[in-house]
Amino acid sequence: MSDLQTEYVSTPVLPEVLLWLAVIDRAIADYCSPAKELPDFFKLDLYNFFFEDSPRPYNLVYICSMLLDREDAVAKIRKRIPNYSPDEKNRSYRSSSF
Repeated sequence: MSDLQTEYVSTPVLPEVLLWLAVIDRAIADYCSPAKELPDFFKLDLYNFFFEDSPRPYNLVYICSMLLDREDAVAKIRKRIPNYSPDEKNRSYRSSSF
C-alpha cells in the first residue's frame, strides 16, 4: 500500500482533487508502461511532468502546489513511480487524502 493510500481523512475528498489524482495516476501508467505507438517526445514530456522541480502550468509540482494545495504530495507521488505495477490501475483515492 502506498503512502498516498494510507493517509485517511475525516472529510470527503473533493471531486476536483479526485479528478487530478486520476490524471496523475494515468500519467504514471503511461510513463511506466507506455504504449508502443507513444511518440518519444510524449515520453520526454511525461518525464518532465514528473521530475521538473519548478512549477510550470500543469506539471506535477504545479498541480500539487496550486491545485491540490499539497506540496508534500510531490515526493509521495514520485516515490510511487519506481514501484508501479499494472495491477495498480483503477485504484481509488476516495478514502485517502493522497
